[in-house]
Amino acid sequence: MNMFRKRRMRILVLIIVIIAISIFGFNPARVETVFSTGWYPGFSLVQRNITGWIPFSIGDVIYLILFFAILFSIYRFIKQIITRRINKHSVYSWAGRTVIILLFAYIIFQVFWGLNYNRLGVVHQFKLKDPGFDTTEILRLQDYLADKVNSSKKKLSSTEVVYPSREVIFERGEQVYHKASIFFPFLQYHPASIKSSLFGRIGNYLGFTGYYNPFTGEAQVNATVPKFLLPAITAHEVAHQLGYAKENEASFIGYLASINTDDALYRYSSYLDLFLYTNAQVNRFDSLAAKKVYKKLNDSVKADINEWQEFLLAHRSLLSRTTGWVYGKFLTWYNQPDGIKSYDGVVALVISYYKKHGVL
Repeated sequence: MNMFRKRRMRILVLIIVIIAISIFGFNPARVETVFSTGWYPGFSLVQRNITGWIPFSIGDVIYLILFFAILFSIYRFIKQIITRRINKHSVYSWAGRTVIILLFAYIIFQVFWGLNYNRLGVVHQFKLKDPGFDTTEILRLQDYLADKVNSSKKKLSSTEVVYPSREVIFERGEQVYHKASIFFPFLQYHPASIKSSLFGRIGNYLGFTGYYNPFTGEAQVNATVPKFLLPAITAHEVAHQLGYAKENEASFIGYLASINTDDALYRYSSYLDLFLYTNAQVNRFDSLAAKKVYKKLNDSVKADINEWQEFLLAHRSLLSRTTGWVYGKFLTWYNQPDGIKSYDGVVALVISYYKKHGVL
């Protein structure tokens, strides 16, 4: 009984800590000042110093070990049921340990990174008006991006004979953010910790192109996708490392960093990525306008888009739809009510930014 009493006390203490973290997170201004621009940048720097020099993803190795540990735990539990060696005491013990592990993991997630979901974010940092747009503005953005995609592809074709290796793309990502920090000091990014995901090929069927590991501070990129997408994915994941947790904000920061550089590869990848989001949104209310602008794209750009579409079709699966649904629920829980469509919100942020600076 003493052991169970201690376990209940641990659970109670962990729940109190979670409540305290939640109360702290209710105030976005406090989170922005104390956590996102206070505690987190220094902590993230320490994480990247520890993991950045290691050539493979430490976080993925940990995930793999945890996966097999969970499988082994389930196997032992089922074996106990089959051999009838299970009783009320062992069930309570197993359940108690599981609850403690889950509560502790949640606290670590929040303190290491998760509270960034509650920050004021880019609207506050860039002094933007509440993101929103009308049909005229998104049509203008679509035209603007189509021109930028064409011109950046032309420049890319003249500077890159072949696409560089993923390692070079990652290194150039650090340089892109270094140049962006000249205009936006809060985007300073050094040292880097960008890794190829160990689960890339599996990830193609699960539907992810990259992810951030808050426990190790590593940005994982699925390097098996078409190479012209890698710069935009890298820039997006680095933005997560810098504390931009919401997907639309990470895409916005990645886009802004990429276009404020002379790196043709990053500029083209990011312009194309945003064009695809914008074109898809226009297609929802005016398919003719979407098709008309698409026809303006260079043949080489269309070839890239076709390659991406064929890649997605080749890896479409029930798993990708399931993980997409689960991740959508996760985003909804973390202050992104549009779920998986939160990625589309980057369009509103870009329009708001361009309106402020007189581009649109």
